[in-house]
Amino acid sequence: LLFGEPLHLNFFVPAWSNWFLLALFAWRLLVPVLQKLRFALLFSVIIALLSVIYGGIDQGLSGARILSYLPFFVLGLSVTPEHLERFKRIARMPLVRIAAAGYVSAVAVGLYLAGDRVQRALFMMSGVSAIKGDFTNLEHVVLRLAIMTFTTSMLVAILILVPQRRLFFTYMGSATLTMYLLQEATLLIPRHYIAQWDGWTAPTVLLLMVAGVLYALLLGTRPVQYLTKWIVDPIGTFAWLRKLVFKPDEAAVTTPLKG
Repeated sequence: LLFGEPLHLNFFVPAWSNWFLLALFAWRLLVPVLQKLRFALLFSVIIALLSVIYGGIDQGLSGARILSYLPFFVLGLSVTPEHLERFKRIARMPLVRIAAAGYVSAVAVGLYLAGDRVQRALFMMSGVSAIKGDFTNLEHVVLRLAIMTFTTSMLVAILILVPQRRLFFTYMGSATLTMYLLQEATLLIPRHYIAQWDGWTAPTVLLLMVAGVLYALLLGTRPVQYLTKWIVDPIGTFAWLRKLVFKPDEAAVTTPLKG
């Protein structure tokens, strides 16, 4: 309706970045089970690899991405404060930071030179059907394992480069979900025109990247967090809604479940 196109409502396939909200909901439900497993990370990797064979899991109810990104959620769930402190000590080493910067730079140059020869669908992990090419089950598994390994290496490299001292935007780390939700709502119309524009050059792409970073910083500021808290976290904002949704703590403790 906004852009002269027919309206398609599909409540089973989340649009744009909404997949993450459904995936996060599913992952949170799995936390008690994952915490009981001895090798939860290995289990999640196997599940992610199995999800691409025999046509794979599609994106209905975010199924493909829930399973594909599950290992990364489990990895974060498994990390302890001791792990983080050990990682931070290693990341402070100058040679490690230089190596990480060189790796990220080399990947950026390589992907730029590769252009359209690298399928975006491989990294989006939204289902096997989106990948162009006739691959066997084994080839799909190898591709998925390679993508997961590469993505993990990039994640580690980026985390090594993250400044460990407090900066003006450090406090925004607690508002990343707010930033995520607001960018989806506020960029709905602009992203349509950005995608349709055919005048992209290296300088304009760089300018767009800088603008994106500045816009993300704007969405993470305290005034924006304060003004939008009632939208992003209505249950945490309104006491009456909390009482409507949740049972009182005393009732939850003293009243046994039936059935």
